[in-house]
Amino acid sequence: MDFLKKNWSTLILLSLVATYGGISLGTNGCPLCLVLGGGSDESKANVVSAKKSGTKVNWQVTQLDGSPISSVSEQGKVSVLVYWATWCPPCRKEIPDLIALRNEFPRDDVSIIGISLDSPDKDLRRFLDSYGVNYNIARQSESLQKALGPIHYIPTMFILDRNGHVKHQHTGIVGKNVIHRQIRALLDSESHT
Repeated sequence: MDFLKKNWSTLILLSLVATYGGISLGTNGCPLCLVLGGGSDESKANVVSAKKSGTKVNWQVTQLDGSPISSVSEQGKVSVLVYWATWCPPCRKEIPDLIALRNEFPRDDVSIIGISLDSPDKDLRRFLDSYGVNYNIARQSESLQKALGPIHYIPTMFILDRNGHVKHQHTGIVGKNVIHRQIRALLDSESHT
């Protein structure tokens, strides 16, 4: 009993660290962020959930400028929906890849939308300007949550075909080359009408 009395604060601290470690999955101090260990882009791309694959989803979000963007407005485009937050190190690391992808594909063919999980009162403009973000940014919406389900880790990315069907889902940092190939394959497919 003396041991507990003398070391109670240390035991609590160790318990909290162990609990946090179990929740965070070893992700650089962010309980919701997911960082996949080293390896090639190909090995990272294998973290694809089939639960939504092929499902057509209907969604609507409001961009930071107040304008709506939805599955209807993006019909005919490959859509990349990326859940992220300013406080998530892996999300920040992925931003340059998304900027590069935005520069590589015409806006008429590909829509890239960052879905912010930051608190609704957080002003994102200064952050976005400092990173040079050139793709659409919106906040999480009930419509999107209903369409794609709850997001447990970020970054999480959904890639939808021209008809709004979920074709790929990634959790964690994927890598620009994998995303590029998946977008290109969907653009080149003859499945669009």
